[in-house]
Formats: sequence, C-alpha cells, structure tokens
Amino acid sequence: MAPLAEHSGLDAIAARHAQAMASRGELFHVSDLAGAVSGVVPTWTSVGQNVGAGKSIAEIEQLMASSAIHRANILGDYTLLGSGAATGADGRFWVSQIFVKAGTTPPPPQTPPAATPPPSAAPPLPARAPTPGRPTPTAASRSAPRTLIAAAGPVAPTHIEAATSGTSVPTDGIVGGASVRVRRWSRPLRSTGYWLAAADGGVFAYGQAPFLDSLAGEALNAPVVALAPLRSGAGYWMASADGGVFAFGRARYYDSLAGHPLNAPIVDMAPRPDGTGYWLASSDGGVFGFGAAAYQGSLTGGQLDAPVVAIASSPSGGGYWLASADGDVHAFGDAPDLGGLAGRPLAAPIVGLKPTPTGEGYRLVGADGGVFAFGDAIYAGSLAGKPLNGSIIDLDPTASGQGYRLLASDGGVFAFGDASFAGSVAGQPINAWSPRR
Repeated sequence: MAPLAEHSGLDAIAARHAQAMASRGELFHVSDLAGAVSGVVPTWTSVGQNVGAGKSIAEIEQLMASSAIHRANILGDYTLLGSGAATGADGRFWVSQIFVKAGTTPPPPQTPPAATPPPSAAPPLPARAPTPGRPTPTAASRSAPRTLIAAAGPVAPTHIEAATSGTSVPTDGIVGGASVRVRRWSRPLRSTGYWLAAADGGVFAYGQAPFLDSLAGEALNAPVVALAPLRSGAGYWMASADGGVFAFGRARYYDSLAGHPLNAPIVDMAPRPDGTGYWLASSDGGVFGFGAAAYQGSLTGGQLDAPVVAIASSPSGGGYWLASADGDVHAFGDAPDLGGLAGRPLAAPIVGLKPTPTGEGYRLVGADGGVFAFGDAIYAGSLAGKPLNGSIIDLDPTASGQGYRLLASDGGVFAFGDASFAGSVAGQPINAWSPRR
C-alpha cells in the first residue's frame, strides 16, 4: 500500500487529544472530529480515529494491529496520518491516531492582510441602525455532506477505541438559551469599521466592517463571550463560555472545548495574528491553544487574587498576556512583561487588555472606563469619573496605536485619539442587556 503522509496539523490535533485523555484518565474521541479536521484539511472526504491507553506504546500498537476494527483504520482508504502520545500521572501511555483521506478540491484562498492608512480623527456621529443579522450553521455543516465517525467499544486489558467511517451527516448540535448583551468587539485593520457582538451571538457591523453572518436566533448552550477577527477583516470567530468556537467568513475552525468539562468558564479568545490558530482563556487562568496557537503556560494550579478576564496575542503569535480583574498582568512566551496594576487601589475591576501594534506596550481598561497605558502605549483619554449608562467591557486600539474605542455594556461606543466613530447599539430597541458574567 502507498504510505500515509504525516500531516503536522493532524499531529497537533492528535497530540492535544492524547494529552486531554491523559489528564482526564479516560478514553474518548475528539468530540467534533469533522470540524477539527476541516480546520487543517479542508478537502477531506473521510476520517477515522484510533485511541488507546496502556503500559507501553508498543503494547497499544500490537493490540490495534490485532483488532479488526483498529486494523481497518490503519489499513483503510486514507492518505494522511496524524499521531500523538502522552503519559498520564499513573505512568500509562495514551495514544491518538487520526486518519484522513484528502480530496482534490483546493481550499478557498486566504485574503492577505491589507495595509491600513491611519484613520483621521473624527467627532462622534449620530448612531445608525445596526446591520441586521441572520442565523448561521456551524463551521462543520457549511460544507457538502461528508463521512463522519462511529465509535467502537474499548478492548481490555489495555484500552483502545476506534472511530471508523459511517454515513452520518453533520448537524448543528447547539441547544439551550442565552440573554442578549454586547460582550466583545473588534475592527478589521483594513477599514474604519468595527463589529459589536451580543451574548446571544448577534453581530452588528458598522462603517466598512463586513457583516459575515451571526448566531442570532440560534439556541446556545452558553453565552458568547468574545469576538475575534482576522487581520484582513475577511472573517471572525466567536467563542462561548463553554468553550464553543464558531467561524465566519474566511476564519477557519481549529477545534474547540465544547462538550468537554471545564473547571471554570471561558472568558476571552485571542487569535494568532496570521489567523492560523487561536487561544481560549478561562477565568481560573487556564489557556487552551488550537491550530498553530502553541501553549506557552497558564495560571492554573496557582492562587489567583482575582479572576482572569482577558488574553491577548503577541504580534509574532509566539506568546500571550493574561490579565486579571485586579490589574495583574502575566506574560508568556515572547510577550514582554511591562507591568500591571496588582496591589494598587482600583475604582473598578479591570475588564480588558489590548496590546499596541509593536507588542511593546498594552492598555488595561476598567469597568468604569479608566484606561491605563504601559510600555509604548499612549494614553488618549478615558471615561473614568463620568456617568455611564452601562459599564465598560472592552477596549479596541486603532491600527496606528494612536487611539482606541471603549465599548459599554449598553452598546455605547466612545472614540479617543485617532479612533473614528461609526455607530453603536446604544438606544436601539433590542433585547434587554444582562449583567456581565
């Protein structure tokens, strides 16, 4: 038979899954294998997975080769292989193998980042009605029907499971409810527009920011907590508190935590600047990397004085910052440590952190609209001490680094420095806002 080609993207999925099994001490399959594979092999036509745990990798491999269903995957009609292994706390080895047959249709081209002239300062304009949204399917169901997986049972004494080809069709597995509230926002670097995202997954586009669909009208297991764009502005992701990830436009899906037990809810999302992966951060300081977003460390296991509220990527994608509600900032990978507000009296908790374009600075923003600049970040004004109809929940810097916008929980938008105002949800007849989680 022709050899299987090793695929680094599949290796990453398999390695991450092996570590997850080792950490939980139980065998299980990738909850959305179709979606995970779509993120790295968009043209796949069939997939399969073998997982196993035992006292040695050699023993697991021998059992897989002796099992008809596992051997069928190993010798199946596939062209690509991803594999990963991890060691559990009890010394057992955990193995994950992912088999993929790739199709011949090329993936859609990615729009390269476009240069952005610094926007000129402009006074606030009257708010206009937001761009209407409509429901969207999940990333996995946007493609033509494909072959999914069906699980087989474990084999004792060394445990192995196989997922083999089946005939199921992708479906939207989203159920539950959520209240509406603007949570996170961002702006495509090529334009003078921005998006507002609500907790029910509704998206409102302003200026030149394109509306690329939303989750409005869909039932969600947990509220949306973050919206993160591609640098080109041609796509964006949304993340929910249960770790679900939803991709729109040209943003690619690289797996999620939906369906996995979490010690604490997800509070923020940060994509790699090149769009090849993203991190999710939980309130207990946990960090989860997907795609090419490499894990560089977390705060889990330590004593936190305040919950983590934000994560942001360094310009290279080789590191990230975590910010806590007390203003403490923790740097990982190549993200520089430029200080924080821990130990200082604050009028309101910190709710966000955003770096400067150089990565040599960042700003913290408080729920009262206070702005705190570090490194090469400039201070261009704040709302501290001013009456607000809703608390501030995020800050969005301009491409030049010379300005920023503040977003309030009632959908209000406030521009400072060279940031432009293109509209807001404030005063619009929409569902009532819910308190910040």
